[in-house]
Amino acid sequence: MIDKEQCRQCSNETYIENRTRMLCKECNHIRIHGETIKERAIRKGKEYAERKKQKGATKIPQVSIKQKGINKEMTAMKQMVSNQAQSENGFEQCAGCMRTDEHLDKSHILSVKQRPDLQLDYRNIELLCRKCHEKWESGDILQMSSLLCFQKDMRFIFDMDGTKFQKIMFKLEDNKEKVQRIAYLYDELSSLEDYFCNKFENGKERCPNQCGRCAAV
Repeated sequence: MIDKEQCRQCSNETYIENRTRMLCKECNHIRIHGETIKERAIRKGKEYAERKKQKGATKIPQVSIKQKGINKEMTAMKQMVSNQAQSENGFEQCAGCMRTDEHLDKSHILSVKQRPDLQLDYRNIELLCRKCHEKWESGDILQMSSLLCFQKDMRFIFDMDGTKFQKIMFKLEDNKEKVQRIAYLYDELSSLEDYFCNKFENGKERCPNQCGRCAAV
């Protein structure tokens, strides 16, 4: 049995917690925290209540009826893409690396943020494994261009969003001297631009003369 001793701070006969300074539990707590055990407990309780109150005030707003409808259509569209792959091949396959043994995401070629009007377009959705999905969304042209579906996706982007197409082409041009595959891709994709007239914005309309350099009115 431990004998009680006198605390140097409060002079009470009690159990000593800090034997170096000969302080009881309460006095040692005040030395460390600058407040009594009871005061600390009250303060912590108030802080917890305040955090809980703030958390309740920042609840995520409810999804609108319109957004719920879009989400429902999106789920159906992604399922259709999956079913189509199953129907054509008998299995699902990553468009970026052709693997069939990985979980596949339904990835947007042009992101919902970039083109919300294309989020429900089945042509804008493809199956990618998580690794390839991250490569496509990385913005790193070396990673993006390593995907087997890169040329196909760029043709889709060319048809649907000329501004985005040009941004990626600038990245290809900046790196074509470093990587042989990028030089090849740049040459192949540059040929697409010959079929669009410069007077049309964003590459959405084809030049009637198919020349790309005409001054068609």
